[in-house]
Amino acid sequence: MALLLCVVTGPVGNAADTVDPQPKSELMRFLEQDYLLGTWGGLRTDLSKHGADFEFVWFGAMPNNVSGGIKRGTEWEGALLMMMSLDSEKLGLYHGGTFAA
Repeated sequence: MALLLCVVTGPVGNAADTVDPQPKSELMRFLEQDYLLGTWGGLRTDLSKHGADFEFVWFGAMPNNVSGGIKRGTEWEGALLMMMSLDSEKLGLYHGGTFAA
């Protein structure tokens, strides 16, 4: 009879027994965001909805000449790429146009 009662009622537990997941740390939220500099207080999201997207990309390298050539040593090389994409349809100009710079 007890077995039948357990099967019919299912597991018994309180809502207080459930454990809420731990909130994510600041570091984890930073690492999981889409952009390093965030959404600029929502401005980046608003601009994207209206047809203007921005991206900034940094590439860096540190080549090293350990032997041969004219000079031995290490140099730092880097490039910051800034890209802007404008969607003419979202900007309200005309259908199907995109401007990228």
